[in-house]
Amino acid sequence: MTTATGVAKPPPLTTYETQTQASAGAPWNAGLSFGLGFSWDASLSIPEPIVQIGGQDLSDYVALAVDANGCLTVTLNATAVQTVLCAGTPNSYVRMAITMSADGTSFAGSISQLCSGPVSYSWRGSCEAAGAPWLVNMWSWTVAGRGQT
Repeated sequence: MTTATGVAKPPPLTTYETQTQASAGAPWNAGLSFGLGFSWDASLSIPEPIVQIGGQDLSDYVALAVDANGCLTVTLNATAVQTVLCAGTPNSYVRMAITMSADGTSFAGSISQLCSGPVSYSWRGSCEAAGAPWLVNMWSWTVAGRGQT
């Protein structure tokens, strides 16, 4: 995709529908959406991640990594801005960690803190968007440093 001036434009955010589970055996309930994407600044050597949870941009509080199996992991720690985050969205996730599937179409992980305090919830999500595998693969390669010379 490019703009009218020919500048590369990032693809839209890939959004995952999610579910949370308060304890093993408990029912799964609808969770906040999880969005993964990127922005591109030609002056930088790599793209910048965009991560949204429940439609709120939390990119500045997220770390991306690759695990031993080559899967992308996403960790959120927004405790530094919890007061502001929770004032705007009282049901926000403050701390979480997920591992994306190898094909990028799903994830599994946990939520360890909500605005209301510490929790131990399971969290899973899935995405049917055609671009999800490409986006997760791009981040896995970028974070792992593959392709860099």
